[in-house]
Amino acid sequence: MILKKIYELYGDKIILAIAPEPFDGNTILEAEQRALAKEYANAFCYPDKPTYMSIAAVSVLTPAYREAMYRQSRINYSGSSR
Repeated sequence: MILKKIYELYGDKIILAIAPEPFDGNTILEAEQRALAKEYANAFCYPDKPTYMSIAAVSVLTPAYREAMYRQSRINYSGSSR
């Protein structure tokens, strides 16, 4: 993912809009959605390199994904996980 490399190189200098990898919320179990959300937050949600969710993410923002990403991003942004 090219945005991951851009984030690694310049995330402390610019704020990027990043969309998670798309998935079909109707066919993927909630547990898998939560795992994907946690993976996204652990890759892109830190106070020294903040990001925001791209509008392109609307298709994957299921309730389970939103809740898991919110929880993990709060942990990460508080500095508790690095």
